[in-house]
Amino acid sequence: MPWLSKVAHYARSLFRKRRLDEELSAEVTTHVEMATEANVAKGMAPEEARYAALREFGNVAGVQERVRDVRGWVWLEQFGQDLRYSATGMRKNPGFTAVVVLTLALGLGVNTALFTWFNAIAFRPLPVLDPGQLFAFARFDENGNAKRSTSYAEFTAYREQQTVFSGLTASGDIGVELVEGNEASAATGEGPVESRVGTVASNYFTVYGVPMALGRPLLPTDENSSRAQPVIVLSHQFWERYFNADPGVVGRTIRLRGLAEEVVTVVGVTGPEFYGTRPGALMGWVSLLLRSGDGWRTDRRAANYVVTGRLRPGISREQAIEEVQAIARRFPAAPLAGPAARDIVTLLPASTYIALTARDLTFLLPIVCLFGVVLVVSAANASNLILARAVTRQFEFAVRSALGASRRRLFAQVMTESLVLGALGGVAGWLVSAILLRFVWPWLVNLVPGASEGLAGLNLSADHRIVGFTLAVSLLAGLVGGLLPALRVTRRSVDSALKREGSSFGRKLSMVRIRNFLAVVQLALSAALLFTTGLLAHRALGAELRDMGFEQSRLVTFEALAPRTFSPAQLDAGRRQALERLRALPAVAAISEMPRFPFGAGRAEATIPARAGVPARPAIVLHLTVPANYFSTLQLPLLRGRGFLATELAADHIAVITESAARAFWPGQDALGKSLELPAHVVMGTPPPPQLPNEASPPRIAITVVGIVRDTRAYDPGSGARPIVFLPVTPGTEAAPYLLIRTHEDAERSLDLMRQVGREATTLMPRVNRVSEVFDRVLVQYRAVAYVAAILAGLSLIVAVIGLHGVMTFAVNQREKEIGIRMALGATPRRVVSAIVGESLRLVAAGTVAGYGLSLAISVFARSVLMGVKPGNPWVGAIVALVLALIGLVACWLPARRAAKVDPMVALRAE
Repeated sequence: MPWLSKVAHYARSLFRKRRLDEELSAEVTTHVEMATEANVAKGMAPEEARYAALREFGNVAGVQERVRDVRGWVWLEQFGQDLRYSATGMRKNPGFTAVVVLTLALGLGVNTALFTWFNAIAFRPLPVLDPGQLFAFARFDENGNAKRSTSYAEFTAYREQQTVFSGLTASGDIGVELVEGNEASAATGEGPVESRVGTVASNYFTVYGVPMALGRPLLPTDENSSRAQPVIVLSHQFWERYFNADPGVVGRTIRLRGLAEEVVTVVGVTGPEFYGTRPGALMGWVSLLLRSGDGWRTDRRAANYVVTGRLRPGISREQAIEEVQAIARRFPAAPLAGPAARDIVTLLPASTYIALTARDLTFLLPIVCLFGVVLVVSAANASNLILARAVTRQFEFAVRSALGASRRRLFAQVMTESLVLGALGGVAGWLVSAILLRFVWPWLVNLVPGASEGLAGLNLSADHRIVGFTLAVSLLAGLVGGLLPALRVTRRSVDSALKREGSSFGRKLSMVRIRNFLAVVQLALSAALLFTTGLLAHRALGAELRDMGFEQSRLVTFEALAPRTFSPAQLDAGRRQALERLRALPAVAAISEMPRFPFGAGRAEATIPARAGVPARPAIVLHLTVPANYFSTLQLPLLRGRGFLATELAADHIAVITESAARAFWPGQDALGKSLELPAHVVMGTPPPPQLPNEASPPRIAITVVGIVRDTRAYDPGSGARPIVFLPVTPGTEAAPYLLIRTHEDAERSLDLMRQVGREATTLMPRVNRVSEVFDRVLVQYRAVAYVAAILAGLSLIVAVIGLHGVMTFAVNQREKEIGIRMALGATPRRVVSAIVGESLRLVAAGTVAGYGLSLAISVFARSVLMGVKPGNPWVGAIVALVLALIGLVACWLPARRAAKVDPMVALRAE
């Protein structure tokens, strides 16, 4: 075959290069000798005959090069030569190599760390049997939102009617407390262990193919509600931590508060690699029938489960989707929440922790861009440094070009050096990512309460995808970094380069402008990150976000807990006993009895009644039902009007609102005495009625505003002040489940005593928390975002400063002759230093201005992601500008000092 012979020819050319060169030289010599003999036969002298033969043959070296080009694979040979030359050049310039590799390593490292985390979530297969055959049910609405949760009623319908899956299972999870049965708590005297258990169908472990370390998985008989004893399969991690890896745990009974049946028997322990089908540290798995309540079994709006199936052999995903859509169309339309006719049921791959949709990728785009900025700054810095070094090598390139090197060969040489630098940066970036994942990632995770448990099970070890990503990005960074320098250098005039016209006195060359432009781009991106980080830090770490509108240090939330074996009468008696004993404590100043968590607000649409010529004005408000002494216990200032009286009930149709609510509905008017309409179930404190398709809106009740209180963000700490409507509570016959307590002194001193009171009243440790700690657990996620942005901004700024320092150093080297002439004409070292520093600060100023404008655009278009920060904070802008100016001054100080020490005679003799 022709192509085989061609490949064989190329292979011989590549691996027999020396022998072929010898044969070529011998052939050329023979040809010249034969021509010489012919000339001698014509009567020429031997020496003249040889010269004539050589003139007739032409340039011997050129002919040999053209013959070598015909062999094929010459580019590989030339690439090897360029590699060796690049290695030699980098070895002779270790400072330049170290700076470029370091800047690329920082950019590549943070992006490799991000991809490692993303790979563990979205690409690494679950440690189960043949994960590629697993698919999860999802429903997409008309807006493209994916709803992966399914109701139990729908799951049973799918399970009974489907024919394309070898097994169909459902999984969810609920919060529980381990109150009896674990060895660790018994040994340490700790209170109940809070965790989550998976509520799954009995075939869950069979469908997924989960290996067991001890005992057995759940069986079909475990899903029988008439079974005498419910069972649990423990996770390997929970078994090791709280049961000391005791192999005798199988058969033991434990008590879990939060299940329909509290006492369960341990029947097995999963393998160490299996954490579940979502990231997180679960206690274990129980039958889904152990979920408390009954309404979820028939209500299709109670979407508590993710339904997953394993396809039968020979069944395609498209066939399975057709069948599940046919089954879904047979569901009754009325009970579904929302317009079911516009929902599309489909199947998403379930081989990983999450299956990304286009909407998920859109949500992740800002995060990717945030990390990508550091990589762009690194690539721009590498490009600038390579360009600056290439300018100093103009004479070298000119000489090579004059000796016959083509622009293509010069271009290839510069690009090869850039790719080698990119590869070295990738290796160093791998080390940076390992450091970030080993030390920085755990620190960030520990900032958010519960995050370490919620992210447990992520495998952050390297695999082929991470290796491929790092290699591809590093080579891309090297390619981008070297492309512009290679294009500019190979376009230089040979004559001007040989005359060394690159740093002529008073001239501004195009490459200098490009170099300055790249420096400004780096500084602008770094400044934008720094401005945005400053806004985030000012918001997340400043007093504004912590200010809830009232003093928090003396506030406590209290929830009296009791075993499920308590009857309602026993629970009520225990709560009343706890309330009486708490009132008697000297440290307690006031107690508000709350029907719900004191800072748990609902959402509803409120409207102003329509008047003649004025349409109704709707707005979404937060609403909360509170007792009469709630505002005094909270010490939330009442600005106008009054609070609730102890005798006022929900039926009185009155409300107290916040300043924001007053401004939203009656701007520029007095809100006292005005009417506001809310859904009837919100006003009366009853469960919402079922909303059926095409049914009229639920009835609404007009309420009268009797008071206005100060704005507070306690009910939505991450946002600004929201419109809030407070409604009076109607006292029930049973004791309130929650208490809001204000103490005379710092609440920390009374927590243990309150816990003791609750335990004596109900035999179980109550949930007692300082209000400041409750808010801190919510706000810490915003601080984590600020910390991540600060790390990225710091890395980006380091890269930009290194780049600025390197560029100014090369600029001083290039302008050494100019500086020598200036100093010979009378310029003082101080003038030289001020000139270099001034040039650097002009670049910093341009980058700062551009970065500030970019940060304004980011703040405007991403306010929801940036926690509602206000763009253009003058204090943040001034501080960031000052920091950038100081850092720019430091970056250019050493090059400026070096320029001031240039000896004019040495500089002029260097030519």
